[in-house]
Amino acid sequence: MEARELTQLAQASDADALAVVRETGQWLGRGLAILLDILNPQIIIIGSMAVRLGDLLLEPAREEMRKEALPGTFAACRVVPAALGERLGDVASLCAAIQAWSPQGRGFS
Repeated sequence: MEARELTQLAQASDADALAVVRETGQWLGRGLAILLDILNPQIIIIGSMAVRLGDLLLEPAREEMRKEALPGTFAACRVVPAALGERLGDVASLCAAIQAWSPQGRGFS
């Protein structure tokens, strides 16, 4: 199954798709908890699935982060979907192209 189909099913309240999204969110939260404790960021911005699924994915992640991370680091950090939404990949591609063409860039010489 492709991510797009899973997303559509979860948004349509399909029980199996929601279970997969919830478990994915839990694993994401466990990984983010480690990053919180190591880096202590103020915000974590997540694209792709978080943009499409919002709190269906992010709430289970936040729950796991609350359980796994140090209380102070969890309280100081927000986890949000990328504000650029579906355009995130386009902007990332443009940034890579600009970097490659810049005098300090690597690649196109």
